[in-house]
Amino acid sequence: MDRILNKLAGEDKTFPLIEVMVVVACVGILVTIALQKFLAH
Repeated sequence: MDRILNKLAGEDKTFPLIEVMVVVACVGILVTIALQKFLAH
């Protein structure tokens, strides 16, 4: 628990680049799926 709290307290302002890339990739995939479903109908 301490490591999680320290991570939340210490890294909330400076996100690691890897986490940002993962979030961007997930959002991109979701948007792509949504667009495919939207354009399919």
